[in-house]
Amino acid sequence: MEQNFKKILELNYTARIKDFAKVKTYASYIKQEKENIDVLFVKKNISIDNNIIAIVGKSGKSDYVIDGDFNTLCYLSFFLNSVWGKVSILPKQMFNTGHGQTSVLLIKSTNIVRNSEIEPYCILVERIITFLITYLEKYGHDVDNHSDTIKRFFENLRNFIVMELMMPKIFENNDVSVLYHWINEVNSITNPENIGESITQIFTSLFKSGNPLMENMNRMRLFITQFTQYMSERNG
Repeated sequence: MEQNFKKILELNYTARIKDFAKVKTYASYIKQEKENIDVLFVKKNISIDNNIIAIVGKSGKSDYVIDGDFNTLCYLSFFLNSVWGKVSILPKQMFNTGHGQTSVLLIKSTNIVRNSEIEPYCILVERIITFLITYLEKYGHDVDNHSDTIKRFFENLRNFIVMELMMPKIFENNDVSVLYHWINEVNSITNPENIGESITQIFTSLFKSGNPLMENMNRMRLFITQFTQYMSERNG
């Protein structure tokens, strides 16, 4: 792994959501609502089977609302929509089931790994997933199964990146890094602001023989039990 990447990882720090954002009930948000301000809407009922539990927008309805800097909200959306993010805001006794209800207190006390060098790459993953969900809702899964497959790939990518951020030593000990190779893929994109074009470029690269990101994601599956055990011990 490149030394520069290791130096970037050294910038990681952990903070509770309440330390950098405001968490409130939807009722409180409505009373103080400001027009044209982006917030993060978060569901109360959590399940690892749910695709989305948190979404950034200027309007909407949910059980809880998080207010903060726009890029921070986008990063929180990325984190909370991952499997780790979902179970991290559940009561501890609900971790093994992956289903339950969260609360303002649980969300506030949830620890998030922050790193300003890495977060833009995470936000891009979430933007791509949101783009694909919107596309599939418009055209239907039967019309374009290929996009559904791509969406599942990026959902797995999101899960693996969050796991690597939370458990860097386990990844390093197993000589696996999804994040490092994702950063390299993104840096090769010619126009990252064009999501459709970015997806095409990324998948053209991924399906080349010996693609490092694809190989590391495949290797991740060999260690998934180890990661799951770590998650259970950390949240137990």
